[in-house]
Amino acid sequence: MLLLYDSMTTEMKRLEEFRCQFPLLESQVYGKPLVYFDNAATTQKPAKVIEASSHFYETQNANVHRASHVISAKATTAFEQSRTAVAQFINARSTKEVIWTSGTTNAINLVAQSWGKANLTKHDKVLVSVAEHHANIVPWQMIAKETGAEIVAINLTSSGVIDLKHLKRELSANVKLISVNHISNVTGKLNPVEAIINLAKEVGAKVLIDGAQAIAHHRIDVQKLDCDFYVFSGHKMFGPTGLGVLYGKQAILEAMPVYQTGGEMIKSVSFVKGTCFNELPFKFEPGTPNIASVVAFNDAIALIEAHRDLIAKQDDELTRYTYQSLCQIKAVKPLFDGLPDIPLFSFSVDNQHNQDVAAYLDSKGIAIRAGHHCAMPLMEYLAIDGCLRVSLAPYNTKQEVDFLVSTLQGLLSNEQSIEVIESAHQEGQALKIIERFNVANSWDKKHREIMMLGKEFARMDKALRSAESLISGCESKAWLIAESTANGYEFSADSDAKIVRGLLAVTLAAYQGKSADEILAFDIESYFNKLGLQSHLSPSRGNGLLSIVEKIKSIAESKLLTQ
Repeated sequence: MLLLYDSMTTEMKRLEEFRCQFPLLESQVYGKPLVYFDNAATTQKPAKVIEASSHFYETQNANVHRASHVISAKATTAFEQSRTAVAQFINARSTKEVIWTSGTTNAINLVAQSWGKANLTKHDKVLVSVAEHHANIVPWQMIAKETGAEIVAINLTSSGVIDLKHLKRELSANVKLISVNHISNVTGKLNPVEAIINLAKEVGAKVLIDGAQAIAHHRIDVQKLDCDFYVFSGHKMFGPTGLGVLYGKQAILEAMPVYQTGGEMIKSVSFVKGTCFNELPFKFEPGTPNIASVVAFNDAIALIEAHRDLIAKQDDELTRYTYQSLCQIKAVKPLFDGLPDIPLFSFSVDNQHNQDVAAYLDSKGIAIRAGHHCAMPLMEYLAIDGCLRVSLAPYNTKQEVDFLVSTLQGLLSNEQSIEVIESAHQEGQALKIIERFNVANSWDKKHREIMMLGKEFARMDKALRSAESLISGCESKAWLIAESTANGYEFSADSDAKIVRGLLAVTLAAYQGKSADEILAFDIESYFNKLGLQSHLSPSRGNGLLSIVEKIKSIAESKLLTQ
């Protein structure tokens, strides 16, 4: 029994030591401890990675490869050491197969613009899945427009993985490329990429694997996979932003034409003899690279390698614990059946708009993601507008999961018990709202006021929702119409998100009954400052608030132009 206790104590200590390496996790949001559950978007950075970037600028800041001085030599050595570390990390045959990019998106674009443009014709097909990130769809659509190639979307099974039966039906000699994710950023499910690669070989197709979500959770062996391309981003595996990797088989990369030109990818330039391009890997690395991030990336790789067992164990435990905990809430509806393969959970909440849930959690210090997650075709395939996503990393804890669950339960309980207060009369609406918000002296309370206003807000007839009445720029769809009367403008508006309806109520209170001249003269910024909103709203939601204002002002300006 004592040995078991000692083992548990040692494990807890290791987890605490791992978590302590990430300084931002000690932050507070609105006076509450930060619970960071948006790791699928980007992971937090350990102190060593942050320090490595600063150390480079302080002690080694010079360009790489070309200069002959000692600082450049140090920078070049550190730069290429990171390339070697990546090659070993994914088991590439050679460092020539590791190309630095600005991220997964850039890596896919490189392959599309170089290999795709050179190899695809109007007779060819590219297979992707409906669950791809936009970054693995749009580049192929662009090349298809140029070459005439056809893009075919492969369906998913009920559990959220690529349907091999459907893929097999679409396979033919015309399929030149299969480009799919290793793990979807929405489903959290591990796709059968080994089987997909084997099927591709049967028809002579190349395979690109988007490993952005898999790279931090699973050991990747590109030789064992035998894929032609594997792409990923540093910032999703505790590394710096603005850095990614394209792995490609050396023979394929050597045969590919250059994508962008200039700087390190050039061997010689002459007006007489023309330009001679550099060899791999520099052939695809134009200009001055992101040297500091490349150098710091070495420490991110070292962190993962040093904690492989801890990461694997935490992934498994957090996945099971979070799944079981979310399943306790009857209103939570997962997008797909079964346990995900990494701690990434996409779901909706009955009778709650995604943005409302995310905003409520944010007011409690819990950071999650709401929306389409750059996977609009998947949302279309599922016939939904978006969903909520909770994604964990090994530094997250079961206690944080418990807090998420209790907060969600609190939201659902509060939703049922909120009493609708009497709406402000048109006369003095803005002053009454300012009074309400002045009493709400914390963001938690201000958020509650916005949600209550959204609950009270008079809904608009859905027949009036049109492209003309749509407010462009809101993070959730919103609509606004205006009627000009002798007493000024009367505005009607609507949104499916209560938080957006609340912001509409706040904004319209300032403009109802005003003439076009009065609308344009009104100091809306001062009004918002009095409410204390803009310092708390996220950039997207703040931009949405301004979009409402711009819509109202454009209506007023149109009125004046026609007078």
